[in-house]
Order: sequence, then structure tokens, then C-alpha cells
Amino acid sequence: MNEKMKGILEGFVVVLSHLLAAIKWVVIEVIVPTTVWMSGLVMRSLRSLISGDKSMRIAVATVFGMVFVGMIVTTFFLSSEVPQKPKKKGGDVTTPAPTPKRGKTKGVPSHILKIRKARAKLHSFSPTILPYATKQYNKQVSAKKWRRGAKNCLKYTKPFKLIAKSTGYPIAYVAGIALHESDGCRPGASDRAGGKSLMQITGPKERKYKVRTAALLGIDVSKLDYIHNIVHNVAFGIVIHDDYELQFGSRPHGLLAYNMGVGGVKKYVRRMGKSMKKLPTLAKMRPHLRYERRIKPRVYAEKVLASVAMMAKTFSGKPLVKVKSLRPSDVPGFYPGHDGTWPVTTTPGAKAELAVK
Repeated sequence: MNEKMKGILEGFVVVLSHLLAAIKWVVIEVIVPTTVWMSGLVMRSLRSLISGDKSMRIAVATVFGMVFVGMIVTTFFLSSEVPQKPKKKGGDVTTPAPTPKRGKTKGVPSHILKIRKARAKLHSFSPTILPYATKQYNKQVSAKKWRRGAKNCLKYTKPFKLIAKSTGYPIAYVAGIALHESDGCRPGASDRAGGKSLMQITGPKERKYKVRTAALLGIDVSKLDYIHNIVHNVAFGIVIHDDYELQFGSRPHGLLAYNMGVGGVKKYVRRMGKSMKKLPTLAKMRPHLRYERRIKPRVYAEKVLASVAMMAKTFSGKPLVKVKSLRPSDVPGFYPGHDGTWPVTTTPGAKAELAVK
């Protein structure tokens, strides 16, 4: 131990000894005499009270009464909770957005009310995906192919509106998926995986999707033709998307699963060392996702969001021009609890409780 450290320790010991001496003096010279004097005063007061001195009894009673009242008042104020401002939580971008007031529910079908309740629990898209979506949006509105495709989607407004009203999704969200999947709402579109029509449905699907879609449309399962019938195709695609987002408890991950399957999303989440209970945002997953010539899940979600924004402007008659940045309000369905155009009526036979497992 060096000399400097020894000096510090010696100084500390000296200070501590002086402090202890001071405490000892206070106890012996102040606290003890005061306690003895107070004890004597109390004893004399009690003797006087017992002896029958009326004036002393009144004085002692007054003192004890004031002490008692003081104790009650002190206890009351010390036990009272001081109201504090609630602490602001640190905005986790993957948590569900606060559900807005929707007004009266009179006349709203029961299955729509259950859809609202289930979707209010879903995680929303993170705002961190918007810069990528903005880049894709500006690319698409600058290309004649996509502007022509958005205009072509207007031909299928009736099927989009019918399915949107039956499932509680915004019409622009439904049409945006179709715009991207079929490269401009082309019923004859197909891909190498066998995807068909507007929603690019591939091959035979699980029976539960067929049953839900048939119930949604009010038809028998045997009459369901989700490959050639446009209404059936759009409904089938939305039923699958709805199931995926409920499985993950997240709209962005449900949308990504529509492109690469539930197993594909889980595989990449595990590769990142993340838990399925706390999913990473799409922006964080982005560098880990595949980006090849024909398989590009890395940019899938942002392209769909760009297409949704295009269809929102197309349906409202606004020009398709470049923007500095997209906002959540520019993309209907960005927040599951803010789907905007909740229907108050539904199509005949649309009784499927789509969002209820």
C-alpha cells in the first residue's frame, strides 16, 4: 500500500473517531438529561393529577389531548398518498395502437364486433418500416405499369368492397394486397409457385380455410372456386391473411407469412435468436430475409404497404405523385385497431366469425 493511500485511511479513522465522540457527547449531555427531566415532569404531573389538584388535572389533560390530536393529524397526513403524474411508457413500436372510440355499435353484426375485439389485440406495423415503404411507393407511382395496375383494380371495386365489408378490413388494404400479388389486379396472373388470380392462391389449402371462406360467402363448400371466381379468390386470400396475423398476434408478421408461410417467418425469427412471444419488427428482420431474383421476402411487406397507399389514393381520386414520406394515416390498415371504415352492414350470408379462432 502506498503512502498516499495510508494517509487517506488515517484521515478517515481520525474523522470517524471525532464523529463517534460527538455522538457520545450528544447522548450523555443532551438526550439523557432531557429524558430524565421529561420523566420527572410526567411523574409530577401524574401525582398532581391523582392528588386531586383541579387546575393541574386540566393542564395535564390539555397537554395529553393536544399530543393525541397531533399524533392523529400527523398520521393522517403521512399516510395520505400524494398524487403523481403517470410515467410515460417508452413507446414500444410493436405494441398495439390504442383503440379509438368507434361510436355506437347498434346495428353492427356480431361477427364484426368480434373481429374488432380480436384485431384490437394485434401488434401493428412499426413506423420504422415507413421509410422503406415510401421508397417503394415513389418507385411505383413513377412507373406506368403500377399506375395502370392501380387503375385496373378499380374494375374490381365491387368484389373488394364486398369482402372488405364482410371481414372488417379497409377496402384499400384488400385491394393493395391484390395489386401487388397479381402485378396490377390481373385475374390471369400466375407465378412459378402456382399462384392464381388476384390473391395468388396456390394449390389445395387446408380445409379450415375453405370452410371459413364458404361461410363468409354464404355458400356450400363444394361450390367454392377460389382459383377462377374472383370474389371467392379475394375472400379466400383475406381469410388466410386473417388467420396468419392471428397466429402471430401481429399484422406485419401475418402479412409476411402470406408471402413466405408461417414456418418461414418462424424460421427467421429463431435464426435471429428471438422469441415468438416478443417478435422483432420487420425493419429489424429485413437484413436477415432472403433477397434473390425471384424470391424477395425482404421487400414484400414494404411493397404491399406502398400498394395499399396507392389504392387509398386511387379510391379517393387523389393523384398518384411522389411524396416526401408516408404516414400511418396514408396506409389504411397500418394499425389493426384503426382500420377506419368499420362496416355497419354485411353481405347476405356473411356470418363467419373470421377473426375468432
